[in-house]
Amino acid sequence: MKAIISGASRGLGKATAIAMAAEGYDLLLISRSENDLKKLQKELEEEHKRLKIEILPIDLSSPDLELNFDLSDEMEEMVLINNVGSYQNEKVSGLKKEEIEKMLSVNLFSSVALTNSILPFLRKCKKAQIVNISSINGLEADPNATAYSISKHSLKAWNDALREELRKENIKVTAFYPGPINTTSWEGADVDHSAMIQAEDIAQMIVQVCKLSLGALVEDVKMNPLNFKLN
Repeated sequence: MKAIISGASRGLGKATAIAMAAEGYDLLLISRSENDLKKLQKELEEEHKRLKIEILPIDLSSPDLELNFDLSDEMEEMVLINNVGSYQNEKVSGLKKEEIEKMLSVNLFSSVALTNSILPFLRKCKKAQIVNISSINGLEADPNATAYSISKHSLKAWNDALREELRKENIKVTAFYPGPINTTSWEGADVDHSAMIQAEDIAQMIVQVCKLSLGALVEDVKMNPLNFKLN
């Protein structure tokens, strides 16, 4: 079993890497931060000595990106988790084209590029799953994060089309739409971090989705905090 995780060096990506390793998945971890990836790789290798933990420090949003994978030996079960993403605040009035392009590059194009590169290998697996991490703003636009909302709505359109195409090939595609997650992006904020969704919560949900039988497809997972409020 192999899991490929983008944005894996911290936050939800790191929590997902830890959870998938605990389930016995070999890992290919992708992120821009080579130092963070090496640190996580060392931690996982020390805890799971039988697993193969690989890292790939690249910027998936780079316009000059060229991806070339050799995963021919990993054909029993494969999971691709598109988790890389970026957030920024801006109002819709005065929104610049460059801001939209920036958010699309990170939050949509990176997932499209990685998926297209991995898809030939997923097609050869007996069990294949793609998990796309979106946001509640992919369902409900935030007027204070307009470009981000646009990019996440675009990700939903791509995800839904991909799901319907690949279900005919027995490749599952699942989208996650979480609300506020307690990650480093909230450091210093005057909020109750314990009332937020914990990254480990979503990671465990991803594990459960991957455990389902071949005939069961979870199309969408919407998660919100129970009683979280911005101060």
